[in-house]
Amino acid sequence: MVSYQVHRSAEYQDFRESRLKVFEKKKGILQKRLQRLKAQT
Repeated sequence: MVSYQVHRSAEYQDFRESRLKVFEKKKGILQKRLQRLKAQT
């Protein structure tokens, strides 16, 4: 039972990290897009 809890929290940690990576990626893409727009004007 204890090992199950540890496993679940580890899985949750992985899940959070992957969500964070996706978020960072999207943020990076948005910032590049903004910079491109600023460069055009």
